[in-house]
Amino acid sequence: MGSTTQFNLVGVSFYENPSLCERYISYLTTSPFTCPSTLLYSSHSCVVVATSKSGTSDPLTVLTSLTLRNGFSRCSGRMFAMEKVTEGLDAFFRELENHLPLGSIVRTHAHPKDFAQDILNYIDTGEVFKQRNVSSSPTGFTHLLAAVQLDNERVGWGLYTIDQYRDTIARPGDGDRSPNFELNFNRAELKIAEAVQLLSLEECETVFGDDLLAVDVGAAPGGWTGYLAEYQCKKKTGPATISVIAIDPAELDPKVANLDNVVHLQHKAEVVSREEEA
Repeated sequence: MGSTTQFNLVGVSFYENPSLCERYISYLTTSPFTCPSTLLYSSHSCVVVATSKSGTSDPLTVLTSLTLRNGFSRCSGRMFAMEKVTEGLDAFFRELENHLPLGSIVRTHAHPKDFAQDILNYIDTGEVFKQRNVSSSPTGFTHLLAAVQLDNERVGWGLYTIDQYRDTIARPGDGDRSPNFELNFNRAELKIAEAVQLLSLEECETVFGDDLLAVDVGAAPGGWTGYLAEYQCKKKTGPATISVIAIDPAELDPKVANLDNVVHLQHKAEVVSREEEA
């Protein structure tokens, strides 16, 4: 008979991508908010890790801290906060009968996908849930059930209110067909934002300490160029001026091309290089 342990976890799922998986593993195993020596599970499309202090730190607080990293939530399919680990699938399903509140409408965030469907089928067909007036729905729900099937049939899971879902677990733009993000130009912008975010104050001073002229080769449509042109480094000595030469035969987005500190050389890089040598 399976047992359930109080154990706090956080994690993400994503489209199968070895490179993205490596980045998530690296971030989640080096963060001061997690404890991979206590528990670490990874597949090609999911990474789960124990929270700090040997899995006793609050998973919602930890997830909030982790999402400060640029790209963390935008690249994910689902974000998970979990508070329990149950040994065995049958034991997990029995736990649901005891924990889903009377009259609740449950949305599931589960991994893998077939596990999500198994949970929904169990809720929708279970006699106990009918008697307790418990149902499932992706909209109009009162509670979120987060669950990840780990190795050896262990299941990490947690149950949260709709407010907890909205405030912490929902990805930016969930439920919005046309979400507006702070960084919304393209994925290249997210990549340079993440790289710059990793700079220490001393490294930031070294790179951006004085007025800077940057050259962006292959700049179109302007993700890196626009980010650098509008970037303000948090420096002790105050902001420096960053100007960007963007080299690309294609057009820049007008919002980027019209910036006063951007010069667009609409040529291939080798053409510009030959002209400089001449």
